[in-house]
Amino acid sequence: MVPEYLDGLNYALIFNEKLRNATPNNPVERYRPSDIEAIRTGSAPDRFANTNWADEILRDAPIQQHYLSFSGGSESTSFRVSTGYLSQDAIVKGKFENKRYSLGVNISSKASNWLTLDLNSNTFWARFTGPAGGPAAITGEAGIINQFQRSQPTVPAYYPNGNFGFADGSYLYPTQASLRINNPLWRGQFGDYESDNINTSNRVAVTATFLKDFSFEVSGSANINTDNVSNFSPTRLDLDWENRVILKDVLNTLSNSYDIFYRLQNENILRYQKQLGKHRINVLAGYSSIYDRNDGFSGSLQGFPSDALQEFNAGGVVNPAVIGGASEVSLQSSFGRINYNYNEKYLFEANIRRDGSSRFGANNRYGTFPSFSAGWNVDRENFMQNIKFISSLKLRGSWGISGNDRIANYIYNQTLSSTNIDYTTGNDLVVGGVALTLLSNPDVKWEETEQLDLGIDLGLFNNQLVINADYFRRNSSDILYANFPLPSTIGVSALAARNSASMFNEGVEANVGYRTNFGQVKMTLSGNVTWMADNEVTDLGPSATETIGGTTIIRIGQPLNAYYGYQKIGIFQTEEEVAAAPKQFGSNITKPGDIRYADISGPDKVPDGKIDANDRVVIGNPYPRWIYGFSAGFEFKGFDLNATLQGVGKLDRILNSNGQLPLEGDR
Repeated sequence: MVPEYLDGLNYALIFNEKLRNATPNNPVERYRPSDIEAIRTGSAPDRFANTNWADEILRDAPIQQHYLSFSGGSESTSFRVSTGYLSQDAIVKGKFENKRYSLGVNISSKASNWLTLDLNSNTFWARFTGPAGGPAAITGEAGIINQFQRSQPTVPAYYPNGNFGFADGSYLYPTQASLRINNPLWRGQFGDYESDNINTSNRVAVTATFLKDFSFEVSGSANINTDNVSNFSPTRLDLDWENRVILKDVLNTLSNSYDIFYRLQNENILRYQKQLGKHRINVLAGYSSIYDRNDGFSGSLQGFPSDALQEFNAGGVVNPAVIGGASEVSLQSSFGRINYNYNEKYLFEANIRRDGSSRFGANNRYGTFPSFSAGWNVDRENFMQNIKFISSLKLRGSWGISGNDRIANYIYNQTLSSTNIDYTTGNDLVVGGVALTLLSNPDVKWEETEQLDLGIDLGLFNNQLVINADYFRRNSSDILYANFPLPSTIGVSALAARNSASMFNEGVEANVGYRTNFGQVKMTLSGNVTWMADNEVTDLGPSATETIGGTTIIRIGQPLNAYYGYQKIGIFQTEEEVAAAPKQFGSNITKPGDIRYADISGPDKVPDGKIDANDRVVIGNPYPRWIYGFSAGFEFKGFDLNATLQGVGKLDRILNSNGQLPLEGDR
């Protein structure tokens, strides 16, 4: 849904009002009476327009998707080959193209009665082309989506002479001149960007069965992902309706980057399964290892003799720059699982795994993580057989601990920084240096989450109506946190994160499904809802301090990154109210119509008669209390119709940027 934006006339009137309110003792205006009249009548379209930028820039974005597959085989070997093509246009006008090609091959061969070979290969190539900036030209801070919402409607999309519009007539005024815009239509054509992303994943597995109940599988896989990007920003000459220069930039820029990621993985799994009457037992034991590596570099160069030359060896000589780096991570795991099933009535499973990650030092490299689950199919009990309307009833529960190693690399290791560490020798020669700026944490360890889940699955009326409900509780501990007091005498600017924080989450999930037939029409309805009863930070660690961002805070007893700001208590109605109220942010121009904020606290933790940073409080929760969804499906003689509704409730949001300051700056 696209919001409605101000037209040119109302924009000019409101902007003038903004300037008068900003300087009440010396009111000034940008748009003169003759300008207002020109906007109203459309008599000067070259200087003052009435542009609806949403209509100018947004468009329908069709998607093409094609898929072809074929399969075959013999008694001992089967195969499947599939190919795909996807093309998707951008929702904004410009020279954007986004295409994706895919190829998949799966082969399974039974070499003998006891040996099976499997091969799985998937490859895709994604190619994106567009103006300079690539995807950021659409969604970035300076991208088209943001820019068209900030562009004055008084600026023409095109001047009558065919040039893109970059400013309205007031940009020539000596005072309160309007600023140049980045015309969104121009932005969609400016420069060149090419990105080629190729990803291939291949897995080979050999499975041997022996002693009737045992099997052993060995597999190896390799995943390689490459990303090659070229970004070219040409020279620039923005002209107005009389071909006067608004902006000129004679320096063009080429930036290239290449990144490669690869993962090598090995798995070795021993399985045992046995049926003893009504008892079925499955046992699994395994070992796996993963090695990841990232390599990348980028370079940039300016000053090419022509915008048609977009290669490094084409003559650019200004501001050469290059940067590169690499990182690697390895993980090894031993794991085991036992499943027990008695007559499909009583179910039990136990898991344990021990993982070691190179992201942790020798002190805490390994972690052990157990889990258990149990289920009871109550409908299989004898006392349930006469309750005909209950088709199925299952009670289940689980408990477990999981570990997280998705943290920054090398926290445990003391590293040196070369950023802004330069030395000047006696002959004014600048020499690059290194220094210790971050104090490491050799005791960094796994973050852990303990989770309890209790659930019920109920089927009624031959499973026409199915209900699933779960209660969950999560305790996360040893979460990395880095905001601790740092004495200046230590000689470093920051501490590596410590395993000191914890969080708690609790809630209920429910799903309901219903299916029935109306003659030849099949109908399926389903709905789901999640209620987050609690979601809060429970600890930050000894001596830790709260982390306050621009509009968020990490505080014990509150959700993570809770919204933090000033408490609104109304709108000033009269000058007398303004005079009697605490001073707002040191401002002398507060007037009736401005928001009135509460004086909560001061340096001494008591109200001090002024509104400043001491008065900020928790004002909202960035996470929804309710998450819900509904879907409906109908089938009739090979045709189907589906509809989906999703939503959230009790979710707070802070309006930023365009929503918060619609007339921000002096645009």
